[in-house]
Amino acid sequence: MKDGHQKGKKIVFNRLKMNQYFSSPQLSTNESKLLFKIRTEMLNLKKNFSHFYKDNLFCQYYPNNVLQSQEHIPICKAIKEKIYLNYEDLLGSNVPKIKIALGKYKIAWDQWSTINCN
Repeated sequence: MKDGHQKGKKIVFNRLKMNQYFSSPQLSTNESKLLFKIRTEMLNLKKNFSHFYKDNLFCQYYPNNVLQSQEHIPICKAIKEKIYLNYEDLLGSNVPKIKIALGKYKIAWDQWSTINCN
């Protein structure tokens, strides 16, 4: 991996194998796809694609330079009702916890993405 690449560094792998959420009957195909985008930091957000946004990585709803990041979306001012979740659950391996956190995150992401076109 080239120096400077950050995607996926928050995920710890104990051994090389397919993640449980890919084959879990508890998650739908769409949920697995969203989770994969979250875990690989591929949601369309300024922090995830900083090379496109250069010096403008901040959320437009905050005057005090809050990064537009995946962790920020559930608590962003743009969301009608703040969504509280343990973001780390999305990066873990406990599928029931992932399912709960993913459901909450999806609500926030759907609200946020309908009002933002970067």
